[in-house]
Amino acid sequence: MRTIGMALAVSLAFSSTAAQAQSQEETKALVLEEVVVIARKREENLQETPISVMAFTSDALEAQNVSDLGELNAKLPNVNIGTSGGMGNNAAFFIRGLGTARNAVNQESAVALYIDDFYYGRSDNALLSVVDVANIEVSRGPQGTLFGRNATAGAIRYITKKPEFGEFFGKLQASLGSDNRRDLKASVNMPVGETVAVSLLAATINQDGFVTNALGQDLGDKGTDLFRTYLKWDISDTVEILTQLDYSSTDIVGGVSVGLNIDDDSGEIIDTVSGDYGRSESTTLAGYDSDTFGAGFTLNWDLGNDMALKWSSTYRTLDVAGDFDFDGRAGTFFENRHIDRATDAWSSELQLSGQGENYSWMTGLFYYIEDSTDLRLSDSGRPSWRHTNFHDLESIGVFAQGSMDFTDRFSATLGLRYTSDQKEVSISEGDASDTLIVYGGETEILNDDTWSATSGRFALEYQLNSDVFLFGSYARGFRAGGINDRPRSDLPDDNFGITSFDEEILDVYEIGVRSELWDNRLRLNLTLFTQEMSDLQYNVLIPGTNRSVTKNAAEATSEGVEGELIALLTDAFSIDANIGYLKGTIDSVEAGADVAVGDRLQATPEWKYNIGANYNVNLAAGASLAFRVDYSYVDDYYTAGDSGSSNVGDYELLGFNIKYNPSGERWNASLYGKNVMDEEYYSFAVVIDSKKNGSLDNGVPQRGAEYGLKLNYNF
Repeated sequence: MRTIGMALAVSLAFSSTAAQAQSQEETKALVLEEVVVIARKREENLQETPISVMAFTSDALEAQNVSDLGELNAKLPNVNIGTSGGMGNNAAFFIRGLGTARNAVNQESAVALYIDDFYYGRSDNALLSVVDVANIEVSRGPQGTLFGRNATAGAIRYITKKPEFGEFFGKLQASLGSDNRRDLKASVNMPVGETVAVSLLAATINQDGFVTNALGQDLGDKGTDLFRTYLKWDISDTVEILTQLDYSSTDIVGGVSVGLNIDDDSGEIIDTVSGDYGRSESTTLAGYDSDTFGAGFTLNWDLGNDMALKWSSTYRTLDVAGDFDFDGRAGTFFENRHIDRATDAWSSELQLSGQGENYSWMTGLFYYIEDSTDLRLSDSGRPSWRHTNFHDLESIGVFAQGSMDFTDRFSATLGLRYTSDQKEVSISEGDASDTLIVYGGETEILNDDTWSATSGRFALEYQLNSDVFLFGSYARGFRAGGINDRPRSDLPDDNFGITSFDEEILDVYEIGVRSELWDNRLRLNLTLFTQEMSDLQYNVLIPGTNRSVTKNAAEATSEGVEGELIALLTDAFSIDANIGYLKGTIDSVEAGADVAVGDRLQATPEWKYNIGANYNVNLAAGASLAFRVDYSYVDDYYTAGDSGSSNVGDYELLGFNIKYNPSGERWNASLYGKNVMDEEYYSFAVVIDSKKNGSLDNGVPQRGAEYGLKLNYNF
């Protein structure tokens, strides 16, 4: 199937050659639009940003039919966004081979997710729907010397549209499509006087599932209602306040998991146990309900003398309940009959920044509290329940970063951060008769621990000329340790398995070039990196069981390249492409780890690329048609390392969007297609070889071909 991608690439190259033959008079006015990012907490041109970041504007997300964060996966080199199976829209984020696939309150992601200025600390409901978004930015490499929670592998920033002064306007969007897709989104911007503006957003997102279980339930469905509102108030010429409230509710059957037949030698998927890609043998009644609420406050204060103060604070609650069959098989093997999880989180951040003629700086404090509970009723060979009575986290961060321009072309940036995390847990278990299990004379197992580290970043930046920007950098990232949450009666001298694991450390070296050539009609960006990882946090299966424990299992290295290209060939035709190469391997392992020296890092396809083309046609009376086609290729990868894991195989995706714009800007309509080749592929697959239950290999299939119609009305 790679021939389709090659054919598309050849077609684009031919079109490019033909387009370059046009006269200079026809093209001299063509220039690429500037891409503005805030990856470094200030608005700046992407071409002068010394980090590896990809940005998607609102228009780009709509043209590429991205409806949630998971659909960005194939478009992001060296980034993996997916799910580990089970309930709903729980996320598993990986960047350059670092991340976590387990969904539990004691697991901390190596990739930080932010909604605007606010840290979203759970993987539950983290595959956010793309609704009224201004930008989505994905930064690769350690983050934390400028804002927020410390992040080892990178950060995803989901930036929403904010109220605007002076004009009343709004938008309605309706979508109908395959699998009974039916979405309705409405937003409105309302100025209140000259210094106050309010925006409101409401949406309902719905689609039937695409895999049927043995009970006739459609797994993988969507059903979310959400509401968001902002109030922006310019109190004076120097003080601005932004407040927000958001709420979302999801009520669906749940996520997809199917039993797989996997080749023991290669780890490749042979077929589903049922023999049907759209069929799960599960006999467990699935369900998923979640409610999230958030309230945020941001104060921006211009102190004068080129100094500014920013204070942001948020409170968020998350409640999740559901039932699912992880192994996707008939019978009771690896079931979670019920999960009931709740998290309350509060964060506050203070930033002070300033700049002079040849320097800029920022310093800040970050404080985060998270209180969670987690009740799990399972049928993993024996009915039982486990209750995380509490999992409390307190994190404090102090950070600073400064940049100095030594000449008009040469500058340097230095950032440092100190982080301290403290965690406390209480775990209880019960048997099938609902009787508390006694461990060492107690029915509650307690533990607490603290981790701290200094991390940072140093970069040298050189503006070679007006078109080419060069940089080199070193960064250290830190992911706090944690406390395992699965009791074991065979470890009385080791706190019955409720033990700590250490922090994970990442050192990254990068060099990069950002260039705009051909009279600002060709943008070419390239980043090369190498990473050294120590004390990698891996979920390791306990021999003879289907339970896992988190351990500092390995040391590893990786290296790769990330490239992006945009070419404006004519006033009607443009192409864009991105590519990632990543090779990460385990260098050494600890005793008891089910990874081996030489294994590939988890979720690391060696090659990943996307090629897109836009073509606009002007029609009579000021109307137009805009054509967009996207081809993506994702190489094969292992979800947990070569040992004890499965290779999900490579896959290709092809999509299109055809947008009709009549004269004026009142309305438009789009016809779209996703995965039009109807590729059968998996985002996750795992080998579970249990002595008690035999092989429980399973995976998460993805939706097949989709077609639909979007209608937008602006007022």
